[in-house]
Amino acid sequence: VRRSAPRIVFVSSTAVYAESDGGWVDETSALTADVFSARRLIEAEQLLLTSGLPGVVLRLAGIYGPGRTRFVSSVLRGEVPGDDAVPRYMNRIHRDDCVGALLHLLDLSEPEAVYLGVDDEPASRNSVVAWLRKNLGKESSRVSTKGRAGTGREVGNKRCNNKKLRNSGYVFHFPSFREGYASLAHEC
Repeated sequence: VRRSAPRIVFVSSTAVYAESDGGWVDETSALTADVFSARRLIEAEQLLLTSGLPGVVLRLAGIYGPGRTRFVSSVLRGEVPGDDAVPRYMNRIHRDDCVGALLHLLDLSEPEAVYLGVDDEPASRNSVVAWLRKNLGKESSRVSTKGRAGTGREVGNKRCNNKKLRNSGYVFHFPSFREGYASLAHEC
């Protein structure tokens, strides 16, 4: 049963943030103008929010879940090093929580303009890699150098705060990478 008026939820990305040194960000943090795709997302967000239409922006982090296990598979093949000298923080959200957050924002009686769609725990890539190797039963001492040079996808290095989404009443099915990746063990 729908309790609120229809609205548009624009799915954006946490890639819009300027932070790249491991600091915390929330909905009010500085945005970047350095990346073409981020600039386009910011423009689209502003178009919606200034259009007069009922709308809300959900900035999602890295989505994983059934059928989206590329990172896990790369780790388990030894292609992702887990020994970064300086922590590189990753933010993620399980596919089911993406859908849950979208439905929640569609049904929220008076949403704010922007929310971060990330789980409760930004974690260093080192800790995620170590957890995956240990808990998916495929711990390997072999790590190739294939992933070390960088793939162009190494962006961000920030810790995203989901407090606003949580405070709006959304309850995560997979509050951290541990619960989410454990649910995918059969796919890896």
